[in-house]
Amino acid sequence: MVTKGALSNVLAVCSSAEIAEGRIVDIGTVKGQVQQHFEKFSRKGFRTLGVAYRDVVSDTVITESKRPT
Repeated sequence: MVTKGALSNVLAVCSSAEIAEGRIVDIGTVKGQVQQHFEKFSRKGFRTLGVAYRDVVSDTVITESKRPT
């Protein structure tokens, strides 16, 4: 599953991030860097979106009130 949206909303529901080397790390270790990049791009007039992905099985139902663990 892939989703996108306002960066703050995407970050609020993420627990990990994939860094440039392809490793998965805790979101807390990169959240500050992500925020700095967001502010830098915003100052230049760019609109920045968050993008997230998750591997899910085909019978998983996802709603706003019920997110998979």
